[in-house]
Amino acid sequence: MKATFFAVTSFLATLFLYSSCQKYLDLKASANVSIPSNLDDVEYLLNNSQFLNFSSASLGNGSTDDLFLAPSVYQASSERERDAYRWEWQDYNFANEWSRTYRAVNITNVCLEALDRIERTDSNVERWNHLRGAALVFRAFHFLNAIWTYSLAYDKTSSVKEPGIVLRVSTDVNEMSKRSTVEECYNKILSDLEEAAPMIRTTSELPVLPTRATAYALLARTYLSMRKYDEALHYSNLCLSLKSDLLDYGTDISISSSLTTPFERFNKEVIFTAQAFPSYNSERPSHASVDTGLVNQYEPNDLRKQAFFATRSNGTIQFKGVYGLNANDFFTGITTAEMYLIRSECLARAGEVHLALEDLNTLLKKRWDKNGVFEPKVAEGKETALELILLERRKELVTRNLRYIDIKRLNKEGRGLSLTRIAGENTVSLLPNDRRWAFPLPADIIAQTQMPQNEY
Repeated sequence: MKATFFAVTSFLATLFLYSSCQKYLDLKASANVSIPSNLDDVEYLLNNSQFLNFSSASLGNGSTDDLFLAPSVYQASSERERDAYRWEWQDYNFANEWSRTYRAVNITNVCLEALDRIERTDSNVERWNHLRGAALVFRAFHFLNAIWTYSLAYDKTSSVKEPGIVLRVSTDVNEMSKRSTVEECYNKILSDLEEAAPMIRTTSELPVLPTRATAYALLARTYLSMRKYDEALHYSNLCLSLKSDLLDYGTDISISSSLTTPFERFNKEVIFTAQAFPSYNSERPSHASVDTGLVNQYEPNDLRKQAFFATRSNGTIQFKGVYGLNANDFFTGITTAEMYLIRSECLARAGEVHLALEDLNTLLKKRWDKNGVFEPKVAEGKETALELILLERRKELVTRNLRYIDIKRLNKEGRGLSLTRIAGENTVSLLPNDRRWAFPLPADIIAQTQMPQNEY
């Protein structure tokens, strides 16, 4: 029996839902559009920020050492929530983060197939190229989040055999769903981005739409997660050559002790905006608390401590430092700060310690209280510099859906990072390179497609 592509909505349903999701954009979808037949139709679909930007997978956010559930929250949670918190997954079904991922992928495939039917001419070539590039970037973004979530970390020796995700590149619902290898998945993500980069525009009115800087930034992210640091350095350089603005936390934002985020959604650091759509309490800012061990690592004059965290009435700490409308929306997009940190890490690994610390200090100086003295970070050698940079990466990119893949990739280098949680009367752990670092696929997808489930 041919597999049903259950993980995505139908195209017509997508269009129906799309008509109400353009809160931040001037372009409006036409209610009469059923099949995209011209460039305007394609652009309308790519402006679907609700599904393409604000529904990204974030299971990793709730499974790191940055966040935990307080005992009272854990006890009040459902059995399903408690099992997930202990990494003892129950079968789960539509709707979920897998389905939201492939809904977005389906929209991009609709756009790409429409462009194949639309003639590229001298008069429309620039716009045609840009729309194709934007669709490829969106698809690569969602594929990358999915491979980080549902597969083990990239390893050049084992990834040729390890199961990855479904590389759905067609809207044909009769096409059999199958899991490609991790190697094939990363290769597809890279090829999409490499094709998109020279085609896509260098500017966008709002960062909900990808630009060339977005493509370069995603290439840097992808190569970093593969531990291909020379390539990550190359693309972070290219990205920062196009956009390098940093917020100055001492002058550009207003920090208070409230739970309200001090950041604007589309601030000047944002290269590409995206937002998590959490499925579990351990991913939800309103339920999860920040580990005090992390909070205590910020120095007194580091304004991130005040900008990122607020103490609730019960004494637990909530993360509020999202680049979004409110503190309940975890930001999973891309910023220039992330690119500085990628470049810094890669420079340190290449032995360019002076340049690595120059990038790090450029960032940290923008986070420092002007009433205090900023003392530039120094390191005697490559390893010391790398440890410093990795610590600052964790402190800067809290809840960005990056810590999970960072632990996975760093454990491939023997760093021995494990996770431990108190769950009721028990203490549970997720050890380095355990197969549970790859989340299980939804049960209904497995049942309908007969694809292999992750070992658990």
